[in-house]
This record gives sequence, C-alpha cells and structure tokens, in this order.
Amino acid sequence: MAVLPSYCYRDPAVVYEQNEARSCKGCIYEKSARLMGTTHTVCTKLLPGGKRRQHGRRCQSFNDGEK
Repeated sequence: MAVLPSYCYRDPAVVYEQNEARSCKGCIYEKSARLMGTTHTVCTKLLPGGKRRQHGRRCQSFNDGEK
C-alpha cells in the first residue's frame, strides 16, 4: 500500500480542486488526438524559441476560454 503525501488526507473536495489548479485541463491550447488506438494530448502553445510546451503542468499562458 502506497503512502500518500500529507495534503491528500484532507477534505477530498479541497484536494481535488488543488490538483486541478495545477493541471492544463480545460485550457484552450490543449488538443487531443487518437493515434493508433492511443489518445495523445499536447499543448499547441509555442515557447519563444518555437518549441512546444510540455503538456501537463499549468503555465502562465493558461486560458480556459472565460473572459
């Protein structure tokens, strides 16, 4: 049995919100495609050098389409 970090033993709603606040989920730059039976999710926002951002952690460019 795995030992969870101490913050995971609080109110489940608070833990869920905290985890969602750190992810890219819902960002307008997040795109998913199904390739060879596997779903791949990427960030379409480019970094200043022309490279793609690594998907999964929320960045300063996060935009969920509101406002």
